Amino acid sequence: MLRLGAALRTLQDRVSRTGASSELALQAAEDIERIAEQLEPYMYDVASDASWDDLARGRGTSTIVPEWMDLVCDGRTLTASVEFTPFHLGANGAVHGGVLPLFLGSVLATLVNTGRPLCRTAWLRVDYRNITPVGRPLLVRAHVESIEGRKHLVRAFLHDDDVLCAEAAGLYIQLRADAA
Repeated sequence: MLRLGAALRTLQDRVSRTGASSELALQAAEDIERIAEQLEPYMYDVASDASWDDLARGRGTSTIVPEWMDLVCDGRTLTASVEFTPFHLGANGAVHGGVLPLFLGSVLATLVNTGRPLCRTAWLRVDYRNITPVGRPLLVRAHVESIEGRKHLVRAFLHDDDVLCAEAAGLYIQLRADAA
């Protein structure tokens, strides 16, 4: 699955910045449609199975979030590197502002769901500090600030070397046993 996800990430990146002719674009679309048909019988049905492992999938076939590398997470802290591609591009050569909440929310969810019962997002706040660049490795760090009963307060920081690009704070609520 990891290789399939990596291949799709590469395809997304190429499509997002293609200058292909109309003929080549049509041929590629037909090829992609053929592959989608091949995969259709294996689609996951969320209504029939709640055991989907979103944490593992987030670094495999869930390709809207960029791939994380060098991930270390012990349930209290998380560090990883990430490189956004032109697929994530917004204006002026920077990562699109809408991508950052998705990415940082995924980071915080991974942290709070490591080694403990399932948690869901209650709120997420993202503060944009500097431009987040495309095409070079960035460092993300996250930690649990506090746990009070079912409430988990967590924070994440995305850096380009010494420059803070964005930070996030989130409140995650641990699901009750009867709701999980």
